[in-house]
Amino acid sequence: MKKISLLIVLAITSLIFLAACQRAISSNVDAVKTSTSTATSVDSPTDMPVTSTPTPSPTDTLIPTPTNTFTPAPTNTPIPVATDTSTPTETSTSVPTRTATEIPLEITPSPQPVESNSEENTVGEPAPSSRTVRIGLHGRNDVFFQELDYQLIREAKIETLKMMSLTDPSVFARIKQENPDIEFIVRLYDDRINADGHPTPQEYASKMIPVMQNLQPYVVKFEIGNEPNHVHRYEGWGSEDADAVDFNRWFLEVYDLLKSTHPWAELGFPALATPNSYHRDRAWLAFTREAINRADWLGVHCYWQAPPNEASTMFDGERGLCFQYYHQQFPDKPLEITEFDNDNVIWDIPANSPEEIAQQYVTYYQELYKYPYIRSASSFIMSSPDSRWDYFAWRTETGGFKPVVSEIANMPRPELAR
Repeated sequence: MKKISLLIVLAITSLIFLAACQRAISSNVDAVKTSTSTATSVDSPTDMPVTSTPTPSPTDTLIPTPTNTFTPAPTNTPIPVATDTSTPTETSTSVPTRTATEIPLEITPSPQPVESNSEENTVGEPAPSSRTVRIGLHGRNDVFFQELDYQLIREAKIETLKMMSLTDPSVFARIKQENPDIEFIVRLYDDRINADGHPTPQEYASKMIPVMQNLQPYVVKFEIGNEPNHVHRYEGWGSEDADAVDFNRWFLEVYDLLKSTHPWAELGFPALATPNSYHRDRAWLAFTREAINRADWLGVHCYWQAPPNEASTMFDGERGLCFQYYHQQFPDKPLEITEFDNDNVIWDIPANSPEEIAQQYVTYYQELYKYPYIRSASSFIMSSPDSRWDYFAWRTETGGFKPVVSEIANMPRPELAR
């Protein structure tokens, strides 16, 4: 009986033990399932929430996208280059397209402006005992002069007269007869040079060769053209680089044609329009270096403004003293200032009185005594049939002389070195 009871107890105990084991195994399996399900929910990319960090876009890459892909040319490049090559601009058919082969190798980049108080500035220094600059004046821009013009030349003691080739040779003959020591500088004027373009070198030379022949008894110096870099293209070209390259080539051909026919003539490179900030004459000096080196002399135009109650720009390095920069670039080239004046009215500045202008011109001539490389300086203009030049003229069309005539006649003049 006892044995039976013991067996029953052992059986019951075994059943309880087996039930406990089964429950433990079941709990472990559920825990594993739960753990596996949780891990899948966190790591699956398809379950990534929208607010999570997105895939980097191209703008978030380590190398930023440049805002400007244009690489500017170095400032010391030996050949002038266009200021921007990223967007081509429309070019007029009258302006040649610039290519590398069109640019002489010796051309240097457009130089930087020099300060007006450069070392060469001699303002305030005493006048020298002698001078090389001749007191000049731009003659009447007409075929014939009036009697008052001849009188003005005598009274103002003009030493150099800038003339137009359209003026009749009889005018030259009379002036030379009255003043045998006077010098003429003649601008070879061609009315085909205008805003619409210019003649070919052969066409220009063919017209000028007989003109020079007729003037040979009176004239040695001739200026080939006038202000070809003018920004408004009045003189057949413009202020752009391509214009300068084309004029350089044009001038060289014209020079050779005229020189071969008239070897006795001194042919000058024409004065450029100034100031540099408006007409880019300094860039032009770089692009036309070959032509300037070929020329017998270099023309310069110097203008200044004198606003009432403000400082004058007469002694500014880009205005009245711009010739200093020309000399720095071409130290062996004689300079002829073929035009200078106070041009307030061109810039919509109130006009100075005739008395003020007269004193300015005396001051300017005397300053030029100090520069031995300047051979003449001609004020613009003696007289004109065109009323647009009344402000600049030394006399009125009704017969009166302005104060500048007597002031220039009486100003001190050191001995002229010949």
